[in-house]
Amino acid sequence: MHSNSVQILLICCTICFLLIIRLLAPRLRKVFPPLPIWRGVLWYRWKSLPSPQARAFSPFTGITFPHRLKVCAKSAWICFTLHLIFMTSMVVWSQYKHSSSESHNCPQPSSPHWCGWSTHLDVTNYIAILGNIIFVILRILQTHIWYDGLAPDVSETYPMVAVFLVLTAALLMQETERGIFFGFSFQSDTMVVLTNIVRRSHGYLFAWAVVFTFWYHPTEAGIEHLSGFFIVLMFLIQASLISTQNTSR
Repeated sequence: MHSNSVQILLICCTICFLLIIRLLAPRLRKVFPPLPIWRGVLWYRWKSLPSPQARAFSPFTGITFPHRLKVCAKSAWICFTLHLIFMTSMVVWSQYKHSSSESHNCPQPSSPHWCGWSTHLDVTNYIAILGNIIFVILRILQTHIWYDGLAPDVSETYPMVAVFLVLTAALLMQETERGIFFGFSFQSDTMVVLTNIVRRSHGYLFAWAVVFTFWYHPTEAGIEHLSGFFIVLMFLIQASLISTQNTSR
């Protein structure tokens, strides 16, 4: 199946997921009312505070009611870890397949195997797509069962750092073609080496940053959350189309 068609289909699926989040908002607000307390600039509002009883027996702070199981506080971390392992495995698998490919020359960009990247999906892409769809559904379910993501245990500074690292890596990867500041490019051997390193290893950084951000926030239906999830899901689509021209050009 052509990667362009799959990309359009996945964007439509993303819109459907966002509509589901929006439609489930009344139920979420009824079960988990938002925390109205403002505690400073870096205070993240969309998380629950544990009771003293819950804090006493859990190493995490995501449990709201003492009668809930310990997995309540750990559920987001378990899902985050599984999702990160899955995405990292897809990157490793794709890089291994590409490195063992015989097509390392770069014909015209219109070629179906431009620089070894195909215009059609292989088994890696289908597994990545299926896995990410499962994790998106799991993310919605986890929010409606336990609500909390990683926010109760991690400062809001960390998602900001993740975004900063992704943007920095993107700038470095395009430095030789587009420059850093208004087309200005650092013409040095060190910058070339650094750019090549980032291009070869950025998949691991992107996987961590996107998955971390994805599991940090609950699937709230506010404009700030919906727009953020849209961007994150776009990154997941790009990750699912790894080793295709949609991602690698």
